Amino acid sequence: MNSMRKIIFFFFSMAIAAFALPSFGDPPPNKLFSVTMVPGQLDTLQGTTPVTAYVTNESPAGSNASFSSFTLSLSSVSGLTIQSVDQPSGGGFAQVTSPTSISVTGIPNVKPQDPPFTVTMHVVGCGDGSTWTPTIYTGSNLSGFVFVQDSRTPSLLTTDVACGSVSCAGALAKVTQPDGTITGVRGSYNQDGTTCTTAVNYFVTNTISVNGTLKFRWDFAAAPQAAFRYSLWSDAAASVPINWTANAKVAWLCDPAGDPNSKCWVPAQPCERPTLQAEPYLPWPYASLIADNGKTIKVDPSAFSSTNPVPALPFPIFVETERMLVTKINSSTNTWTVQRCQGGTCTSTSTHPQGVNVMSTPLPILPSGTQSPYKAGNQAQACIVPGTNNLVDIGDLWSEP
Repeated sequence: MNSMRKIIFFFFSMAIAAFALPSFGDPPPNKLFSVTMVPGQLDTLQGTTPVTAYVTNESPAGSNASFSSFTLSLSSVSGLTIQSVDQPSGGGFAQVTSPTSISVTGIPNVKPQDPPFTVTMHVVGCGDGSTWTPTIYTGSNLSGFVFVQDSRTPSLLTTDVACGSVSCAGALAKVTQPDGTITGVRGSYNQDGTTCTTAVNYFVTNTISVNGTLKFRWDFAAAPQAAFRYSLWSDAAASVPINWTANAKVAWLCDPAGDPNSKCWVPAQPCERPTLQAEPYLPWPYASLIADNGKTIKVDPSAFSSTNPVPALPFPIFVETERMLVTKINSSTNTWTVQRCQGGTCTSTSTHPQGVNVMSTPLPILPSGTQSPYKAGNQAQACIVPGTNNLVDIGDLWSEP
């Protein structure tokens, strides 16, 4: 009887143990990883941008879990593709397996607490929101157990790749993506009348066929007053224009994420300034400031009157970051009567120093009926050159033709 009880207890114990074991082929829970994707600067000679993957074994300290191969797959709405991959200094063999994927095999075991394993790819194209999907294997030939992404150490799998870097008066490199081509120029002057001391990176993401939107932005923190004029074309040769329609929309206060019903959108307004000799519809000096007397300013227009003659009264100007409205001009003394703090650009006036540029602006005022988060009477940060495929942008912009 005791022997029978021992036999039954043995089989019962084995059954419990069997249920406790993971099923064959499931990844053990201690095999964890994180990946950080870091884009570099565009190589203008090669036309490619390096993107480096930092793959870290996040398994618990003391674990014998190691990885020896992985794949990276790319998903990009802007048409980004992988042209080449460098052989990793940490060992193993890297190859491009398709225009949107690579594999790295034969890696010497990467253990917990080891430095990240790195590999650098060179991608063609540009734009925001490209995402990478890693698959990490214990085996050296994309085999064995698959690691699990560590939730405690979030991976950075989205990359924004710059289309170029441009200084004042520089032309944008032609950007061709699946939904069209962008050409354009950065103005010789920023909106505040300054010229560029450093170039800024710019990004173009054209998803018109997907969600009807085009996103153009630059390193806004480095140059918040930068001014751009760009054109949209439906073909790679930039010969068939896509003109902005009467129903075009723009957004700069928030990200509409491609939602045509988002409250981020506001109807696009026509640019106010007629074509200038120097740079059509981009900020350009009318004069240099001699004295700021509050309700009037004294200016010297001699250096700019031939390239940017003043228009009919009243007309807007920018002095540093303040928009004013010129209502009267005394030509004999070059004294302009102004209304201050226009378009929501300031709440109280401050005196501007002698020598700063007094600038034209193409940017219109938002009309009555404008909905939140925008405000009627404030200045728009973009405008459409009437009857063309040109858009003037001084605000890191989403647009919907």
